[in-house]
Amino acid sequence: LEAKEIDRYRGCLALEHVAKALRIHTLVAFTAFEIYHTIVFQHIPEPELLSITAGASIVFASKIHTDSIPLCPLRKVAVAVHRYMQLDAEQQSVPDEIATKAKIADAEFSIPTHLCYDFASVSLPPMYTGGLLFTIGAALNIAAPVLDKATKILKDEAYKYSHLCITVSPTVICAAALLLGSVKEDVHTLLAELPRLDVTIAEVKEVAARLRKIKTI
Repeated sequence: LEAKEIDRYRGCLALEHVAKALRIHTLVAFTAFEIYHTIVFQHIPEPELLSITAGASIVFASKIHTDSIPLCPLRKVAVAVHRYMQLDAEQQSVPDEIATKAKIADAEFSIPTHLCYDFASVSLPPMYTGGLLFTIGAALNIAAPVLDKATKILKDEAYKYSHLCITVSPTVICAAALLLGSVKEDVHTLLAELPRLDVTIAEVKEVAARLRKIKTI
């Protein structure tokens, strides 16, 4: 793997660890991953700031969902990030808790510009209940077992830790997951329905192959 890919992965590990340590709501966590990938796809932070970026993504994601989910305050995130950095063997230097909190606040301040102030684009990740995957599943009358498997594919670390949510359209991602989740007799039916989604069979198959490549399903 290239150094940049390894750095992206390290930040994902930090985000996952902090989210679990704080028992972050799954919707907030999925949103945080999409925010994180938006940031690091445009510009990989310095290795020492990967955990800071992950923490900032969680704080901002929590603020997006305060209408339905209690806010996870910056202070708690900073403590969890600081503890994680102390455990991370790759972390060359660890700021104290006060400095960690300040760095997370600074990183969070820049997130709106990374998102181009389009907060709705990350507010409902496709694999979450009510997200695009379920909308497409209902529109195409996808069988429940296929939809369940497709959901598991997009909830898996292999997808969450990849940058596909940024580089591939959500519709194509969902169609690819449904394709991978289909049994043989359902594949032809699904492929026949893809034009209704305004996507091509070729691009869906390509993304399905990429999903399969990053993890054996």
